[in-house]
Amino acid sequence: MQEVIKDSPAEKVGVAEGDIIIKPKDIAGEVGKHKVGDKIEVEVWRDGESKTMTVTLEEAK
Repeated sequence: MQEVIKDSPAEKVGVAEGDIIIKPKDIAGEVGKHKVGDKIEVEVWRDGESKTMTVTLEEAK
């Protein structure tokens, strides 16, 4: 089970524990291609539906 880190960019846009990230497939690789402040789209599967969220990347704490 993966947790959503409190006050992380993912939590700020509504990614919740139990969500399955379906796009991008390699989230770490995608984040590595960008810099702090860039926005990336993340698609999650929740309760039988996909939801798309735009995450603004922040410096790791």
